Amino acid sequence: MFPELKVHLFNNLRTPASAEFNMACDEALLQRINVPWLRIYNWQEKTVSIGYFMPSANRDKGVMPWVRRWTGGGEVMHGHPDETTFSLGLPCPFIIQQPSSRLYYREIHKHVQDVLIQQGVPCEMTPNESSEQEGSACFKKAVTSDLVNPESGRKIVGGALRRTREGLLYQGSIQGVTLPENFGLELATSLALDVENLKLSSEVEELADILTVDKYSSPEWKYAR
Repeated sequence: MFPELKVHLFNNLRTPASAEFNMACDEALLQRINVPWLRIYNWQEKTVSIGYFMPSANRDKGVMPWVRRWTGGGEVMHGHPDETTFSLGLPCPFIIQQPSSRLYYREIHKHVQDVLIQQGVPCEMTPNESSEQEGSACFKKAVTSDLVNPESGRKIVGGALRRTREGLLYQGSIQGVTLPENFGLELATSLALDVENLKLSSEVEELADILTVDKYSSPEWKYAR
């Protein structure tokens, strides 16, 4: 599935951003970067992200800020000290077509699993026969190809996908595990033969700023469902 070429790594752990900008940045990267990329990032405050198809009803009754993702999936709490969030973008020319999005999901998590084990984090992949997600909270129950702690059964890695004309976007979260700073580099290295560390270009940042205001902060997006 992954190209034996180069992955561009954007490691933004030291510059936490707003939830809306984080979502907008992933979309901007998919639109503007024509090579595979991996982004490791952090949050300015504790925030709930909800999947693209989830309803917004009663969201504002809680005290926790929330944002709607471009990808699907359930509800995820972000901003904990023991969380690492990351996104992966693959432009169409670099994708080996699969009949199901679940196969991309499984392949991505296999790479994450290999790196976690190398870094001393025990984890195993949930088998294919696992049931579908029940309820809205993504990390309450593991589903097919999620990664769990083999002793406690606690889910530690989950994510969501979106396929567009530009390519494939994966957004993932690792929770309950404190990872070393080189996790992003190790994951990028497992995905490709060559890795280049980059900062966001002005073009990507400008588009992300626009999307932050016009899309991810807008009532039309947040309350679309």
